[in-house]
Parts: sequence; C-alpha cells; structure tokens
Amino acid sequence: MPVSPSRPLALLLLAGALAAGAPWPATAQDDAPRPVRKPKQALDDRADTGATLTNEVGAGTHLGAKATQPGTYLGDKSRAAVQRYYAEHPLDCGGGGCAAPAWQIGMPLPAAAPLAAVPASLLASLPKAPPGVRYVRVAGDILLVASGSRMVVDGIKAP
Repeated sequence: MPVSPSRPLALLLLAGALAAGAPWPATAQDDAPRPVRKPKQALDDRADTGATLTNEVGAGTHLGAKATQPGTYLGDKSRAAVQRYYAEHPLDCGGGGCAAPAWQIGMPLPAAAPLAAVPASLLASLPKAPPGVRYVRVAGDILLVASGSRMVVDGIKAP
C-alpha cells in the first residue's frame, strides 16, 4: 500500500502540536479568584521594648487588662478568708498598736512601710497573684503589691 505524502505531514504536525504543549481548555475553577490571606501576627512581645511587667500591672494595658480599683483581684471570697483567718488568729501588735501606714490603690507604698510575709495558711486561701505582683502584709492589711515599684494593686484592710 502506497503512502500518500500528506499523511506523514499530518502526523508530523500532530506530534509537533503535542510536543509544544498546546494549552488545554481551562476549567471554571482555575478562573475563580483566590481569597487574600493576611500574614499571621506574632504571638510574642519581643518587639515591644517599652513594656515591663512590674510597671504595667493594673494600668489597663495588654499586660494588665483590668484597671486598678478596689476589688479588681481580691473579691468577697478573699475578704471573707482574711476575716476568718484573723478571727482564728487575732493580731498581736504589742504595745504599739496595729496602725498600718496609709496606703492607696494605684499609689506606691511609703518607703518606711514595714512589709511582712503573708502567713501560708492565709495565702493558700487567696487567689494566685498575677505575674509581677506579690502578696505582702502591712500591719494587719493584706496587699497585692507590684514587685518593682511597690505600687498597691489591690488590698484588704484588717478587720
């Protein structure tokens, strides 16, 4: 059977079209717009160089979200626990009395204010102190004080 000269030419053209990568028809999915995604925000504060835990507690910043006011950290349960403790363990202040130096929430304690440790049995019934804050006892008052600045974050006066 003789080969016509047009047949090899047609095969050659077909092979060339396939080798050149003739585009396939696009599907509808390829034409759909893709959603724009925002980059993820970092979860740490390494770029925040001005923040310090001890000075920002109670200031209403991202480190202390609650504004400093009475009862922000120490509520009715804490007050009841302090009253129960002092009912079982009365204050013994000697002859000098139990007058605590004047303190105010949001202000630092006076430098002369004598700080004492809170008894362990009372500390166990109080909520855990936030970062950068510790419990102290001044005369009979139980205070939450910022570790570096001695600012009073919250407190309970002795009964």
